[in-house]
Amino acid sequence: MMAKTSLPSRRLLLGAVLGLWLVYATPSVSAPSPSAPADGAAAAPDDNAVAATQVVESFQSALIRAAAEAQCAARVAPLSAAVAELFDIPGIARQVLRRQWGTLDPSARRRFAAALQELTVLGFATRFTARAAVFSPAEVQRRQGDRILVNSALQRPDDAPVRFSYLLAARNDGWAIQNVVVAGVSELSLRSAQYGDLVEREGFDALMGRMNEEIKETRALCE
Repeated sequence: MMAKTSLPSRRLLLGAVLGLWLVYATPSVSAPSPSAPADGAAAAPDDNAVAATQVVESFQSALIRAAAEAQCAARVAPLSAAVAELFDIPGIARQVLRRQWGTLDPSARRRFAAALQELTVLGFATRFTARAAVFSPAEVQRRQGDRILVNSALQRPDDAPVRFSYLLAARNDGWAIQNVVVAGVSELSLRSAQYGDLVEREGFDALMGRMNEEIKETRALCE
């Protein structure tokens, strides 16, 4: 029988991605610029690319504004609004538990998505603290069907920039963030591996219990 993952270890895994900009930096690699037309005329902007970059820049602006708040608790409300508006939480939840998603009833899916959203917000609120930092302009890396990859970087004084990549998915009301990759580490992949394995070993109720523990302890850190 496999040993249960300790709460500190789970906290480390869940916080790894969201805390990388504070403890780990890699040089930023800019997305390739689109080639100019042969006749020198300016390329027509792609409406989807513009909309996707606006979503990313809106979220990054929300992060910077929230980081200006000295108290963690004051960062929660604005970040909750930003994540609710700009992230595709139902889509993320489905991808994280893709192996088990078909076995969950609608109530279980909603519970998981709500816990995932709260942990995401608390993670940003506790780890993105006031610093003299700015994001570089977001640039589209590539588009494939109903997905767009957008790159940016966190620029800090006297420190190497930290590369951020956002995968956005199309939905009825526009584009929404479905994954954040920081310094090459995918938040969605990290959660999928951890949560999916836990459900297989101990069941869905055990996963919800662990997530609720995490929420409770992270809230206490954020008071």
